[in-house]
Amino acid sequence: MLGKLLKYDFRSMFKQFAFIWPAALVLGFINRFTLTIHPEPVTNAMVREPGGVLASSAEVAAILAFVCVMVAMFVVVLIFVVQRFYRGLLGDEGYLMHTLPVKTWELIASKLICAIVVTVISIAVAVLAVFLLVPFTMEDLWDLFPGMMKALFHLLRPGDYLFILEFLLLMTVGGASSYLHIYLAMALGHLASKHRVAMSVIAYVGINVAGTVLLNVLSSFRWLWNFDIQLDTIFGTRGAIHLSFWLLIAICAAVDAVYFVCTNYVLKHHLNLE
Repeated sequence: MLGKLLKYDFRSMFKQFAFIWPAALVLGFINRFTLTIHPEPVTNAMVREPGGVLASSAEVAAILAFVCVMVAMFVVVLIFVVQRFYRGLLGDEGYLMHTLPVKTWELIASKLICAIVVTVISIAVAVLAVFLLVPFTMEDLWDLFPGMMKALFHLLRPGDYLFILEFLLLMTVGGASSYLHIYLAMALGHLASKHRVAMSVIAYVGINVAGTVLLNVLSSFRWLWNFDIQLDTIFGTRGAIHLSFWLLIAICAAVDAVYFVCTNYVLKHHLNLE
């Protein structure tokens, strides 16, 4: 049943971003031809010239439009994540969603997976749009990529590629923690009979404060201050870095689990759709 929920959420996601993703790529591609590169220092005379840096209003407008679309894309991502959870599970759609023969954790998991996917795609679109913006020629690309690959293979050992996977996994788990933090705050705020949005904001801040206090308490233990030195002594530098990555991933995963379980408990036992 989780697969059907994901299909429904992904369909809504692609409808929401069907315009802004292509718009970012198209504007990046357009700016590739409108952007003028001036190797010489910019002077007042150049600005006043018909073909000067600031003379082309189309160039400036295209760049501003590109920046606005890029900013709007990530704003829409955040709005989409909040809106899909709030409307789908706590709003009018919640009456239907909670009557389906699915478990509460599947509803939350579907929203979370969709949120992570839309974030990853948006980041990929942003990187590709910036890449399209840079006026590379085919010869430049042909010279650039082999050089980059040679440098990468020269600098990284076979075991070092695990660092990249660990970093990506850490970013994914950390991103999930941010979204689950929002989900839990909205679920707690919805327990109130009035001013639920304000209560959700208060719950979000309260969770942040509680996490900061807990972090300060844990950091007060002396053995944590010498943790990196101990790892480096026991496992070596490379082994210590690998272990540090996995410890951070484990910590983020534990935080994710706490947020997820608490959100599931609130929605399952104390859901208030009135």
